Amino acid sequence: MIEIKGEKIILRTWNIETYKAMWKKYVNDPLMDPVPYKYNEEKVLSWYHINMSMHTTYPRFGIFDKEDNPIGELSLKRIDYANRTCEIGIMLANDTYKSKGYGSEAFSLAIKYAFNVLGLRKIFGDTFSPNIKSQKLFLKNGFQLYKVEKDSVEREDGMWDKLYYVLERQQRRRKRNWYL
Repeated sequence: MIEIKGEKIILRTWNIETYKAMWKKYVNDPLMDPVPYKYNEEKVLSWYHINMSMHTTYPRFGIFDKEDNPIGELSLKRIDYANRTCEIGIMLANDTYKSKGYGSEAFSLAIKYAFNVLGLRKIFGDTFSPNIKSQKLFLKNGFQLYKVEKDSVEREDGMWDKLYYVLERQQRRRKRNWYL
């Protein structure tokens, strides 16, 4: 079991009960997915077992507040140990937990873990043009925008751009020394 403690949150390997508890309180962001989410325990259990079977190259961590409530999920996706890269993704369970610094701290802890424990050198991330909070999260943590795919996704409200970000270990080291 992995546990990474921060000031406001803890990143921890999921267990089945905490995973179910997080999905029971999940409310999707209508901007990103207009279809309301409904909890289905059978599907959640299936997701849990699939996700845990891929933990070596696609670890998912629960984000827990200081009262040990699961409030979201952070993933280090598609870890490529040969090239020392991965992708990062985050999801908070609902609006109750947004804009309080939980996601930012989770991102920061995961970046340190990826660079210092896993020995990775580059972390990628992506988001869509309307997701301003994700864009700010990437930039706040030192990521650089390196590619924009114009009009890459068609939605009911129009075409969205897909934005790609990268953080390189040595790039961050020049800005701050907190990964060493």
